[in-house]
Amino acid sequence: MLDFIENGSNNDPSLKTIQLESVKLAYHDVGEGPLVVLLHGFPDTAYTWKETQAALKNVGYRSIAPYLRGYFPSEIPHDGDYSLTTLVSDVMELVKKLGYKKCILVGHDWGAMITYAAAQLHVDTVTKIVTLAIPPPKVSHTSLRERIVRPHNIYLGWGKVAHWWVKRKELKAIDFFYRQWSPNWLIPIEHIKHVKHVFSLPKRTAAAIDYYSAPMGKGLENIINDPITQPTLVIYGLDEPKVRLNMFSNAKSVLTNSSVVTAFEKVGHWPHRESPSKFHQELIKFLPDI
Repeated sequence: MLDFIENGSNNDPSLKTIQLESVKLAYHDVGEGPLVVLLHGFPDTAYTWKETQAALKNVGYRSIAPYLRGYFPSEIPHDGDYSLTTLVSDVMELVKKLGYKKCILVGHDWGAMITYAAAQLHVDTVTKIVTLAIPPPKVSHTSLRERIVRPHNIYLGWGKVAHWWVKRKELKAIDFFYRQWSPNWLIPIEHIKHVKHVFSLPKRTAAAIDYYSAPMGKGLENIINDPITQPTLVIYGLDEPKVRLNMFSNAKSVLTNSSVVTAFEKVGHWPHRESPSKFHQELIKFLPDI
């Protein structure tokens, strides 16, 4: 599956691969300097960070944007392990193999969950975190109302039934997710085509959906709701459902005094894509001076 990268046929010089202990990952590597790791969510790919990587390069940072395990062109793990602790381990192993002892994590959706978990498990490595569209776990309470407005958190955990539902009618479910989660975003056609192409490849829809039925993983359940000690920037859109807006409004109470929680108007689930200029302004302002 990775031959098209390794044989030089791809036209993106930033795209690289690295062999980790249990899986081979592909990632985009842009710039030089202190390391920022950009983690994508669902349904999306690392390509979502293209503009952000250019912005970070311009201010003196090196950024890497991995395709999470199971997402093409990274490998599908042979053991089907998508636990949150394993996803964190992938990121930390990647950081170490690139020769860094410290990093800043930026995560959207599933990438945000990985970011929160990594901040808890690797306090000495992760110095700052930025999360988009997901509140801190301690204030992210599941309720009937939340399940009603975001039912995918239930039915995407239904294994083969969920695989079938998302793939039916040429992946119409992906259109549904984007329209429901970001109702005011004029979604670029090329972006949707890219995401659908990736999900249409053999076993790739199942790999992405299986995140939703995976366990949290050993050592994380007891600490995931602990206060986060690193400075944190939380960004969310005001087009989120009211029950989720209430969670974001409580986020500052479980973060450090130096943390920032900011809302974008007329923005939904993809703040970095729906309002890229404002996102980059907030991100760069939050990063340490070089």
